[in-house]
Formats: sequence, structure tokens, C-alpha cells
Amino acid sequence: MNLDSILSFMYEESTHLQNNGYCSEAVYTSEQLAVQSLNTLGLTYCSNKLFDKSIQVFESAVKIDEGNWLLWSNIAHVYSVQNKPQQALDAALRSVEYCNGTAFDPYYNCGVILTCLNKIEEAIKLYRIALQIRPNDPNANYNLGLLLLRTQLCREGWEKYEYRFETSKLTGKFKERFYPVGLVQPDWDGRKFKNKSLLVYSEQGLGDFIFFSRFLPMVKKLGGKLMVEIQEPLKNIVGPNLKIDELIVRPNNIDWPEAPESDYCASVCSLPRILKIYSEKQIPTEPYIFAPKKPRPKEFSKKKFNIGICWCGNPDHPRDCQRSMFIEQFKPLTEIKNVELFGLLKGVEGKRCWPTGIVNTFEGIENFPMTNLANKINDYSDLAHYINHLDLVITVDTGLAHLAAAMGKEVWLILGTEFDWRWGDDEFKTMWYPTMKLFRRKDTWENVMIKIVNELTTFLSSQKH
Repeated sequence: MNLDSILSFMYEESTHLQNNGYCSEAVYTSEQLAVQSLNTLGLTYCSNKLFDKSIQVFESAVKIDEGNWLLWSNIAHVYSVQNKPQQALDAALRSVEYCNGTAFDPYYNCGVILTCLNKIEEAIKLYRIALQIRPNDPNANYNLGLLLLRTQLCREGWEKYEYRFETSKLTGKFKERFYPVGLVQPDWDGRKFKNKSLLVYSEQGLGDFIFFSRFLPMVKKLGGKLMVEIQEPLKNIVGPNLKIDELIVRPNNIDWPEAPESDYCASVCSLPRILKIYSEKQIPTEPYIFAPKKPRPKEFSKKKFNIGICWCGNPDHPRDCQRSMFIEQFKPLTEIKNVELFGLLKGVEGKRCWPTGIVNTFEGIENFPMTNLANKINDYSDLAHYINHLDLVITVDTGLAHLAAAMGKEVWLILGTEFDWRWGDDEFKTMWYPTMKLFRRKDTWENVMIKIVNELTTFLSSQKH
């Protein structure tokens, strides 16, 4: 539907009413038809990524019906898609104002936008109002849970984290990352299971499993046989050190050929809730992943400071554009004396769908002054081997970051303006990994890298004295 067809339809309807003596009704009907049609047109423009035209159409609509909260909500959506959170928030607040506490969407959308702006306490407040209107909404409960876990460990945070299984995000491949197929065992409730067996299954990404696997030794102390299902890349790195009795490898990240038998089951990501991990003091922070015992890689210099780098993560991640960088943005590190860089990344070239279009974060890798280890890394065991002999790992938020930190290696983690709940809001540190230092993006990636270069230069200078 284009603007000409909208105007033609409105003219025909209003003319019909006027000819039948309904003048006031004709005016009202024309206005309502205009708003409805313009709303449809605005959404159509947005879905076709014609964002400027979409905003123009919605602005025309609110001139007719300024108090229509749905129009303001749609304006907020368009600005959000464009990654313009402040404009999105302004529109979302108008939507909240005009809905008079009767609609769920304005409060929920406001919560999402406030989270993007790192206004966490305000976001929590808006989500709670939204849940007063629709108490069982899975997305609002899940998002609230993430914010509660970000600000504090608490019973409510872990309980609402369980809503992840019900959210609208669980579609296609993403859903397959959450649910192993064929499980019929009752859920484990945290009680001792002596002479029984418990199957802990993996969920989400490889980094998530590594993050939550720290709780497996605590589980083992409560019972008998501990069976753990993992994704194939982890099969040679996860084992006896985590007190696992039987390791089950899922061959393809989707289905099991045959669901393993056990008395109980639990997701690895649900273990903190089941174990009642409500305070920082309860978190195991000692290294719990260990590299295979192999000689020092011949590629590593004995005279230089060896740094492993990773500049991007899984292109299918919903926040990929917020966390991934370009290899060229690591260039300032190459100008530091006595530093040797090693690329630790394997990935898919040229298939990252960002708001700006298809981007290739592997562009320029051939000419970048580093030793690329990608062809020598087949699984996380190989990756752990190289990490073990590095002096430092500098990486964006990926599974590699979790692996290195779980090994007790010093990790400098680069975070975008939107980041995962587990990194909290402390400027430099996280409660989860004592050897990890955070570098948060406030404006540009270039400024983050300046901070890293300055920090590294100072550190290396101190080593000489």
C-alpha cells in the first residue's frame, strides 16, 4: 500500500458518508482511516529498511492523532532498529504517557530501550510495571531476570532466568541451542541423589557451558553418578577435573541419536538456581579448566610478550554487531615494542548481518602483522593448549574469553555498549573471573583500544624495572 492508494481510499470512504448525510462521521472516519493506513505504511517502510520514510509517515500520523500510544510505540521501534536508542526512548516515553497504564507493550518496550542505554534501575522499574499488566509474559520476566542477575545475585533473578525456555527468541537454530531432544527424566531439585544418576545437559553456546560448569563439582558432592552432556568441540577439555563420571558428546548441537538414561536431569545453566547461589562468596573462582600437557608451541617467542587476540564472535549471535570488531582496530597493538600477536580465531568470512548491511570482520586478516593460529586450532583442547602458553589474552566477548578465564589466564575483555548480564556494572572487574579485566566501550572502539595500549605499555614498562 502506497500513499496515493491510501488517500484514494480515504476520499472514497469520506465521500460516501458525506453523500449519505453523515458529515461529522465522515471527518472522524477519514481521520481514523488515515491513521490506520499511515500506521500500516510506516510499518511496511520499516520492514523494507526504508527507515527515514517510515519515520516521516509515523510523524504524519501523530499529527492527526497525537495521543495514539501505538504510533509512538512504532516510532520507538523504528529508532531502535536504527540503533538510535535516545530517540527511541523519547518516543517510547510518549507511548507510556498516552497508554495511561492500560497497555503492556509501551512499558515493555521502554524497559528494552532503557537497558540498551544502561539505565538499569529504570529498566527494572518499567519491566515490573509491564508485569503488573501481564504477569506471565515470558519475555518481560526473562529480561527482568537478566537485569536482576546483572545487579545482584538473588533468588528472583535465577527464578526469572528460567523463563528463557519460553521466550519468543527461541525460534529456529536458537531454540535448538537451548533444548536437547528426547529428555523425559524428571528435573533435579537440588536434593542429594546417592545411588542415583543425574544428567546435566549443555545449553546455549560453548562459552555458556564453560561459565556454568564451575558448579559441577558442587553437584557431584550431593550424589552418585554425574553424567554430563556436552557439545563436540569441548569433548577433549571437559572431564575429570570437573568430577564428571560419564561424558556424553552431542554430535551435532541439535539432536541426540538416543537420549541417555538417568534418574534426573538438569540444564547446566540452571545449576546456580538449583544450588541456591545467592551471594558472591558462594561462587567458585579457582581455575577449573586445564590445558593438555604439551610442550610450548614453537611459534611463541621466548624474548617477547606473547598476546593472543580475538576480535569477533559467532556471527549468528543476536548482539554480534555490539561485541564484534574488525581486525584493523587491533592495529595499535602492533606498534608496541617487544609484543608478539597471535590470532586465535576461526570463523565464517563475510556473513555478518549488521544494521549497516553484510560486513566482513575477517577482511584484512591476511596482511595483519600477527601469527594466525586458526589452521592449527581444531577444538577447544587445541585452543586451551595455545592459551596456556600465552602471556595475555585480549578478546571480545566470546567462548574463548570464558575458556581463558576458566583456566586462570589473565584476560582483558573488550565489551560493547550492550553487554551480557554476567559482566555486571563494575568498571573493571567481574565477580565471576578474578583474572579478568574489563575494558568497556563508552563511545568508539578506537578509544577502547587507546586505553588498552596505554595499560599494556605501562605494564610492560613496569616489567623492565
